[in-house]
Amino acid sequence: MELFEATREPLYLLFIDWEMAFDKITREGLICSLRRLHLPEHVLSVIGNMYQHTPFRVRDSDNVSQKEIQSTGIRQGCPLSPYLFILFMTVLMHDVEVSYRAEMGNAVHTHSAADPLFDLEYADDTVLMSRSSHSITKLLQCLQKEAEPYGMALNRAKTKLLVVNGPPAGVVTFTDNTPVHVVGDNESLEYLGTVLNRKGSPQITLTTRLARAKQEFNKLAQFWSHANIKTALKVRVFKHFFTRWSFTALHTFG
Repeated sequence: MELFEATREPLYLLFIDWEMAFDKITREGLICSLRRLHLPEHVLSVIGNMYQHTPFRVRDSDNVSQKEIQSTGIRQGCPLSPYLFILFMTVLMHDVEVSYRAEMGNAVHTHSAADPLFDLEYADDTVLMSRSSHSITKLLQCLQKEAEPYGMALNRAKTKLLVVNGPPAGVVTFTDNTPVHVVGDNESLEYLGTVLNRKGSPQITLTTRLARAKQEFNKLAQFWSHANIKTALKVRVFKHFFTRWSFTALHTFG
């Protein structure tokens, strides 16, 4: 964003919200994606056995449901699950790039044609990036098309487009031509703790982070005012948590 702010070029950022991302992946699609990464067959066999006939119950207070068999999704709480999802997303985004190249005839890039970059992933948070509304629309539709066989779908209501440096030059749509919500001048969105707006200004992020630091500080009001807690300990707690938090916000602003 800083690069495009400096050059005053438009940047299209499409923030994807997956609909129950970890629960919708088909088991067959998961194993298929791992096989395409050339994982050894004995490893695939172990993972496949882990996902065969996985029972679960739902607990609500003191009530427990009958045992059911989970047929889709990644196991919740398993230390292997985040890595499986990362590997799956690697295959999916590769397919998106191949599909985009086939339709457009070239690779999408935002910074360097020699080193194309069009996506960011952190867990199930996905961002698509491009220089034009036409290109970002193609990326979105390729993503929808490639994700569907794996059981993945988008939460359209929460999928949003942020255009830095100017209004969008054209409507960005899903595969059925439904328009994507565009973040307006008076709107903002949060991505991994950073608040973003169309102007690319860090002011709103600074204000938000400092406000959170103050809110957390006030939660410990009894700790700060407790007469039997030594001042040295209070200073240590303050420096460890709140000074670091505040300086992080100021560093972002700078």
